Amino acid sequence: MLYCKFPAKANGTIELQVPVNRVPMPFDNRQLYLSATGEAILQLFPLQTGYVVLFTGSQSIKLMIQPGDSIWVQLDSTKEKALQFKGRNASGQELLNSPDFPVVANDALLAKYGADTSVQSLVTHAESDKSAIMEKAGALYDRRVITESFFNLLKWNVDYVYATVIANRIGNLYRKAMREPAALAGFKSSFGDYWSLLFNAISPNDPKAIELPALDGYVQEFIQHYLPYQQTVTGKLAGLATDPVIEQAQYIQQQLTGAVAPSSMARLLYRQYLKSNFQPSMVKAYQLFLTIPGANTYTNYLAPWHKKVLAFNKMPEQ
Repeated sequence: MLYCKFPAKANGTIELQVPVNRVPMPFDNRQLYLSATGEAILQLFPLQTGYVVLFTGSQSIKLMIQPGDSIWVQLDSTKEKALQFKGRNASGQELLNSPDFPVVANDALLAKYGADTSVQSLVTHAESDKSAIMEKAGALYDRRVITESFFNLLKWNVDYVYATVIANRIGNLYRKAMREPAALAGFKSSFGDYWSLLFNAISPNDPKAIELPALDGYVQEFIQHYLPYQQTVTGKLAGLATDPVIEQAQYIQQQLTGAVAPSSMARLLYRQYLKSNFQPSMVKAYQLFLTIPGANTYTNYLAPWHKKVLAFNKMPEQ
């Protein structure tokens, strides 16, 4: 159960983004109507729990809701502490919304590592920052104001955040090495090898990680940067298209498994739709998406967009 109180939004609405089968997805957004006192109650079914985001206009409020949780959220600028939480793991929800606690590897976080030019400095930097972040979560757990399961969820997500940081920095250095062919051999023997170790140690295909908000960024590094590097070095992935969207779709089809594959393909398509990419290649990308087991979980959200692509290209509905 989710209880909200936003006095500044009385008689108005806020936007709520809920998971799809507990997977954080960008397209299941709903309007939550508030009363004359700015209050609302929402019953979340078990498959709608997980990483939930409330959008109040100027602010997004991040929640990690576990089945059976009852969470109370208040945003009131007239209070000394504007954002408040009550319920199980309330202190953990507060930590999630603190400005220095990363939930995903956003641009501001990634930019902090631009000066790291060796594997050792990059990994040491990322691990040091990760330890400092987890000390805060550990302190809450030591005081038993968050549960063990909530602490483990935070830790696991932070692991993926900083794995994404490392993967992203290596990807940037790879693109730089591609512009300087003489540097490519040195890249492979240092960063390239560590890149492979990283993706072997922290798998983008871990089925249990599907509920983590940080997994998406990590998977994007895998399909957009690491796999093209592997293709350049080994040439093992045959028959790849030259269209970048189809190429990414083929990487997902060939290299991702389980529930990670359809959710990653659904996000790829959705991001392209939002960019108004209605090119004919998007028809093929959607067809590839439908071949992936579990795609039917997301077709209700994507089929209307696919119809727009067909109409734009004057193609009959399939």
